[in-house]
Amino acid sequence: KVIAKIGSREITIAELEEEFQKLPPGIPVNFKNKQGKLDFLKQYIGILLLYDAAVRKGLDQDPEILKQTLETKKGFMVDKYLASEIPPPQISDSEVKLFFDTNKEIFKDKKLEEVKDQIKFELFQQKRREAYNSLVAKLTQTERVEVYESQL
Repeated sequence: KVIAKIGSREITIAELEEEFQKLPPGIPVNFKNKQGKLDFLKQYIGILLLYDAAVRKGLDQDPEILKQTLETKKGFMVDKYLASEIPPPQISDSEVKLFFDTNKEIFKDKKLEEVKDQIKFELFQQKRREAYNSLVAKLTQTERVEVYESQL
């Protein structure tokens, strides 16, 4: 269902809903009522108009923009590659207890239940770092990377 037009470009309710879904959680937009949808549509149209004006001005070919675009693309690709190669680590209750018992001085007088989530997060991060380092080491060896420290 077409809800707006910019010249010959049509904007559908599905497109607007898709844009709404891209918003980070916690952004206050009332998409449940007609006025909220209308306000969001007007903001979206504003962004499209500004984007089109920037393209007409040639900013899509600006070297700085192209460099930033490449860096952003690189980041997205690396994130997606890592997600496909490194599954989320599983943390067992026994690992949490072992970490707690080994590091009691860090937690002072706290009970395990009070810091369990914090420990799980720390172990999760630690396992992710280890998997990341292992993957990079494997790729480094596979691609025959050479570092010339004397040139630094």
